[in-house]
Amino acid sequence: KLTRILQDSLGGRTKTSIIATVSPASISLEETLSTLEYAHRAKNIMNKPEVNQKLTKKALIKEYTEEIERLRRDLAAAREKNGVYISLENYEALNGKLTVQEEQIAEYIDKINVMEEEVKRITELFTVNKNELEQCKTDLQIKEKELEETQKDLQETKIHLAEEEYVVSVLENTEQKLHGTASKLLSTVQETTKDVSGLHAKLDRKKVVDQHNAIVQNTFAGQMNDLFNKIQDSVSENSLKQQQMLTSYTNFIG
Repeated sequence: KLTRILQDSLGGRTKTSIIATVSPASISLEETLSTLEYAHRAKNIMNKPEVNQKLTKKALIKEYTEEIERLRRDLAAAREKNGVYISLENYEALNGKLTVQEEQIAEYIDKINVMEEEVKRITELFTVNKNELEQCKTDLQIKEKELEETQKDLQETKIHLAEEEYVVSVLENTEQKLHGTASKLLSTVQETTKDVSGLHAKLDRKKVVDQHNAIVQNTFAGQMNDLFNKIQDSVSENSLKQQQMLTSYTNFIG
């Protein structure tokens, strides 16, 4: 557990100070010995402090892996007595450093796996959100088109309503005018009817007068004709008498 806590400080690139706290009580003897042993091993670990650099996790893991392989080769060479030999302390230090770095690599691999899963989840979520966004855009375009058509229909309806209101207004005015004209025509018809009735009465009276005049005229014409015939007969008779008298006088004188 202590190794896990100190893994970023042992064999790394930071300046590290270690304080070993022990207890003089006999009950803590085992823990004291373990702490002193770990402190003795840890003090031999060499750190290489460097300025922090921005490295990717893959590059950092690659670097640790290469260093582990290098340390493994050193250990193998020491075991086989082939190559450069190192002291027991250095061997223990290298072995401790190797253990720490292996734990670091395992932790980094776990972190990378977690991050890859998170990236995968976020990517899937992004894809889903992107699809939903595209669908929302499509729906929005459809709604905007429907709204535009609705506004167009509304405008046309307003125009038709205004036209109908104008037509109704004109019809109302026309109806009022026609009603006034009809009233005037009705009054005129009534007056005309009265006048026609009066004319019919006058015509009837004139017809009666004409009939009476015709009767009188016919009677007068008959009387005049009779008188004319009488006068003509009288003239003829007088003319005959005069002719006879003239003949008598002629015979008498002759």
